Amino acid sequence: MAYTDITPPPGLNKIGSRYTARNQWFNANLVRFFNGVPEKLGGWTSWVSLPTTSSSPSVNPSSTNNIRSIFLYRANNNTRYTGVGTRSNYNIIEGTLPSDITPVTALVLGNNPVACVSGNSFITFTCTDPHGLQSGDLVRISGLTGTIGGIDLTTYNAVASDTYDVREVQSVPNTTTFTLSSSTASATASGGGASVVVSAYLSVGSNSFLQGTGWGASDWGGLINNTAWGSTSSLDYKNQLRLWSEDNFGDDLLINPRGGPIYYWKKSDGTGERAKLISTQSQTLFPISQTEIGSTTLNGALTRVATTINVASTDGFYKQNGYIIVGDEVISYVNTTATSFTGCIRSKNNTISKAHSTGASVQQYQSNVPFFSLQVLTSDQDGHCISFGCNPYYQDDINPMHIRWSDSENAMDWTPRATNSAGGVDLSSGSEIVGALSGRSEILIWTDKAMYSMKFIGGDLVFQFDEIQDGITMISPRAASNAGASTYFMGERGFYKYSGAVEPLQCPVENYIFDDLDVSEQQKVFSVANPRYNEVWWFYPSNEMNTLYAGSGTANSDLVSSANSSDPTRCVIYNYVENTWTLNNMWRSAGATAYEEDYMLLGQQFNSINSFLVRQDDGDRANSLSADATGNDFSSFIESGSIPIADGDQFIAIKSLIHDMEIGGKNESDVTAKLSVSNFPSESPTSSSTNTVTNTTTKTDVRARGRSAVLRYEHKNQDSFFKLYGIRADIYPDGRR
Repeated sequence: MAYTDITPPPGLNKIGSRYTARNQWFNANLVRFFNGVPEKLGGWTSWVSLPTTSSSPSVNPSSTNNIRSIFLYRANNNTRYTGVGTRSNYNIIEGTLPSDITPVTALVLGNNPVACVSGNSFITFTCTDPHGLQSGDLVRISGLTGTIGGIDLTTYNAVASDTYDVREVQSVPNTTTFTLSSSTASATASGGGASVVVSAYLSVGSNSFLQGTGWGASDWGGLINNTAWGSTSSLDYKNQLRLWSEDNFGDDLLINPRGGPIYYWKKSDGTGERAKLISTQSQTLFPISQTEIGSTTLNGALTRVATTINVASTDGFYKQNGYIIVGDEVISYVNTTATSFTGCIRSKNNTISKAHSTGASVQQYQSNVPFFSLQVLTSDQDGHCISFGCNPYYQDDINPMHIRWSDSENAMDWTPRATNSAGGVDLSSGSEIVGALSGRSEILIWTDKAMYSMKFIGGDLVFQFDEIQDGITMISPRAASNAGASTYFMGERGFYKYSGAVEPLQCPVENYIFDDLDVSEQQKVFSVANPRYNEVWWFYPSNEMNTLYAGSGTANSDLVSSANSSDPTRCVIYNYVENTWTLNNMWRSAGATAYEEDYMLLGQQFNSINSFLVRQDDGDRANSLSADATGNDFSSFIESGSIPIADGDQFIAIKSLIHDMEIGGKNESDVTAKLSVSNFPSESPTSSSTNTVTNTTTKTDVRARGRSAVLRYEHKNQDSFFKLYGIRADIYPDGRR
């Protein structure tokens, strides 16, 4: 009998059983479909490792410091910058050199602020003012001198040239004290000197999404008696899952922890300088004219808790309901007299209440940057900086459906004036903004109920907002990617394409994915485009993978770390040119497309200590940074559904198989071909033959008898690949049952 072509068409089908996927591919791992052919997925190489280990005797803060965002851009001088947000810090990579630019706040301490108690294994710092720290937060220390209780305090001083040299707060006994781990104190003592400087990092976020409030159900800053809006929980950006958004404004970078303040990193200051609250920089950075800012000086010292502020004159200031800035503290006031501001509320816009000396400069706070924001981006066409889900102008409380934008080409001025284009608007459909993405000629916005288009039109309105479709949402803030001429996004129960209108994508692995998805951690879902292969990838936390490997003592350690954190451990790949889908087990936590270099940049935890950026599809190289679940070679497979070879009560025998296959790479290695057969759809396939296939293999002889067959191809070893072009079988009748 002549050879019969039994090659399945490209793409996986996991709608139902193997029989449902008859004559199709049913299962695969680390395989893609390209040009109609299944091939081994390209490898990955380590690009940059983020330094995360602090010097002794700190507690290592990086044990679960997963990467949550990656952003790439080039400055005008062609230097490439990569912003990387993690649970505990924000990094800027200049070329390949990383620096920590996490915002910090200087704490106020007195003389000899450090104490120890005999027998205790920690030291206690006492601050003059409330520190705002919580257990697990990070601090950077300098200026400590001397020894107390046998503990050398100078070992806690950060190395000046090391931006990553930090300490983890062990406990917070009260609002003005915090502890760090130490060796056991031999005596009760205090010391440290008179020049101790402690900088508190932006609070470390959670590594898991906390249920019960949701993204739109908290005040994102504890302004309402530190209680979440609509609930009794004190959940805010400081203890919720730490997600980041960022965008470049020219050479500089806007940074926004989701639900938190907006920060600004100025490239010209260098990578040694940290990002700062945009509100505190707006008074000195061009282009807000100093002639538009009322200015005076303090008339007498100002205590940290004073609610009336005496000044030389209030001329030029708003007479009622305004903001002033003293040093780097933003303060609101209700009324004025000729020489005072009254009804003051201290430490607005995430600044810290401090004491200020007589004669200190006082200015009208004109920037009015949003206090809290769910997402920030810039509009390339018109140069506006945009905040999604923020507090409206001159209001304290966040409105998760409100959008504000700055003046054009001015990241600092968010005050609507007749002379600028700053403004704001409320969206109507939904209760919170999930995410936004810049498209070709518009900004796409997803709420929890609808999808909107935001287009620059100029004039008094500045932007036009149109509802694209009601009753649709995006599953997470980063679940959309631009690819080709379209935008692709993952909803709460399906995948969609937008190219002027929303189209649902037919996805034969959809039910499998959403049944496997850990919905309690769906905020971690992220998408990244891979234009080299016409693909969009979505990474998601897999119940199956995380249940299988969480707490494992034998699996690859970075997989275990991801599983323990319920992080994304599986991805689905869609080829938007060929309309094919496939699944892969891969533990990554963030990604971005490096369009110029033609690969994807992905973030992962490694050995529960270091955070790595890896280059996916960077050639055929697949190094041991991410091997399979047992830490062995980069292994892949593809397996068919049932291939019916006989009907009714007829049996068919397979005598041999011809595998049209290409095997190559630096370390060319064999492919294992396995054939199994079954007689009924409900029957588990029985292994019939296992053969080795090489580039010189003409055919493999097999002996198989049954009504249907299952083919499986396995390939191990790094630095090698295979492509399967077709399969033919020598089939002949073999009687009845």
